[in-house]
This record gives sequence, structure tokens and C-alpha cells, in this order.
Amino acid sequence: MLRASIIESSKDRYDINQIKGGPLPIELLRSVETLYEKVRETKSKSEADFAVARSLAASGFSKEDTFRAFAFPTYIFHEKYKAELKRGPSQARHYLELTWKKASEGATPLENGKLEGSINDFLIRNVLRNIPKLHKVSSPFKFLNDIGGYVGLTTFLGAPKVCKSLIALQSAVVATQEGVATLYVDFENGVHRTNKRLGAFDSYDEDLFYYMNIRGFSSENLEKMVGRISGGGKRQVFVIIDSIQKLPTRASFAWEDTRQWLLVLERLKIEFPCVVLAISEKKRQYYSDAALGAGKGSGSIEYNSDMVINVDRDDEKVFLQVLAHRDVLIKRGMGFGEYKLVEGKLRRIK
Repeated sequence: MLRASIIESSKDRYDINQIKGGPLPIELLRSVETLYEKVRETKSKSEADFAVARSLAASGFSKEDTFRAFAFPTYIFHEKYKAELKRGPSQARHYLELTWKKASEGATPLENGKLEGSINDFLIRNVLRNIPKLHKVSSPFKFLNDIGGYVGLTTFLGAPKVCKSLIALQSAVVATQEGVATLYVDFENGVHRTNKRLGAFDSYDEDLFYYMNIRGFSSENLEKMVGRISGGGKRQVFVIIDSIQKLPTRASFAWEDTRQWLLVLERLKIEFPCVVLAISEKKRQYYSDAALGAGKGSGSIEYNSDMVINVDRDDEKVFLQVLAHRDVLIKRGMGFGEYKLVEGKLRRIK
């Protein structure tokens, strides 16, 4: 049965007010822009921004000085910040706060805060090596495991009655079988129906299966629960949200509140060894389309997600298709699977 648990640098810094053409000294600017371009060859803009922020912290820059650098429009690493700014100043600030928090941890300023000829080597050895990797969890679906399984914040998009909740629950069962502590946040089915559906599976580890529902639910309680399950960040947690649109919102501010909830989920994957799987309903006009922007209630779902998967079905089959992946180029023949509902479980069609 389910357990219904509710549960700066002391070194000399550059005087950026004395520098023309932007807040960074030209030598440092060249170094970090070179670094940014190198990281962008294989990584996302967010990871490249992390590398820049880490190098600035190591060079003795404070948080606010670093933020001014990201806000300077002619720097090449301004692009992600600019995109976030279109969504609002608070969104852009929040993005920089998350980047700085992770980048500044353990960043040691260079000796005397001065640039040295070996700065590029320093950056390559100490920055690229410390770019945070997205955590991963195995899925019940081979075609997804072939590209790394669930990663970061993974979102399933689907119309009503296409087995989205079954996908979420089957994913939870497989994760516990793999030894991963799983928090199932259920706003769709309730304890009785969830227990009945769990009966279709041969086994799952009850000691690794945690359950939350709408009673007493808040972002604060969610973060506390994840912190507790992870043992203060010592073990990985798989968080499943079923569904995004059922997260508590104010009636007149549902669109804005959904966007804020997505930031909470994104923060979980950064602050904890955590993978988040979120179920999202589709806008009515996209019920029969596999469209990246089909998520209902906010235009932020596809931007915040590290992987987006479309779910569709006919009378006999359930179709899963990867629409976007932050780190994997989905080529022809990849990212697609067909499944059949058999005895309450999705089985691969051979």
C-alpha cells in the first residue's frame, strides 16, 4: 500500500566602473568568450553560461558584477539572458541567480585576482570539468533508454485518455526496481485508484515509493520532501508530477503560476540529485498534433524541459515520440516507440 506522506571574494577585484566598452577587462572578455564558444560546440547555452559564471567567480568578480556582464548586450554570452528577459525581469534574474549559485560553489579566485597567461588552461581544467551534468533515470521504454533515459526535467505531452498517468506510474515502478527513490505527486487518480493500478505490476520497492497528493501540497512542502528523501542531497530522487496543470494555482493567475511552478521543478533538478518527470495536458487545438509548443497553460513548458515527449494513441496502440532533447540530436529512426496496453501495462510491440 502507498504511504501517503505529506509532508563574495576577499581578493582584489576589477574596478568595472573604469572600464569602457562593457564591464569586463578585454583580456578576460576574450578568454571567457572563447570558453563560451568552446562549450557551445557540444553543450547547451545554460551550461556555457555556467562556464562563464564559474570563470568570472574564479577571477574575483562578485555576483552583481557578473550579472552586469551577462546583461551587457554586445557580449556573446548575453543571448540566453536576453531570451529570459523577454519573459520578464524577474525570470531573467532568477535564471542568473540559479547559474551563479551553482557556479560560485568552490570557485577559488586566482592568485592576487590578476590575470595570468595560463588562464585558459585554468578555465579548461577547472571549469569545463565542473559543468553540472543532468541526472538520468532509466525508463520503461527501450527507445528512451537508448538515448539515456529520463534526464533533467522530462515532460510528456498528451491529450486526455492517452495513458499519460499509466506512463507516469509505470515509470515510477521501474525506477524503484532500479533502486531509485521515487516521489509520485498525484493530482489525477487518488490513493485508491493508484493502488489498484499498482496491482498490475509484479513488484515494486515500497520502501522507495513515496506518495503525495493535493492535501497540504505546496512548493515548500515539495522541496522539503525531496530534501528528506534525498538525505540532504546524498542520494538520487525521481520526482513525478501528474500533472503540471493540476498544480495549485490562483484562478486569475493560472498562466503565471504555472510558469512559476516550472521554475520550482527546474530548481529541484539543480539543487538536488534529481530527475523530474512531468505530465502535461495539451491545448485543445493540438490534440492530434505532435507539436513542441502544445503544452496547456504556459508557453514555458518546452523551454524549461530538457526533453519533451509526445504521447498519442489509437484503438490498439500507444505512440511515444521525442520532440526535443537538450543534449541529443534526434535523427531519423530515433526517439520513437509503439506500445500496446496489456493487463494494465504498456508493452513494446515487436
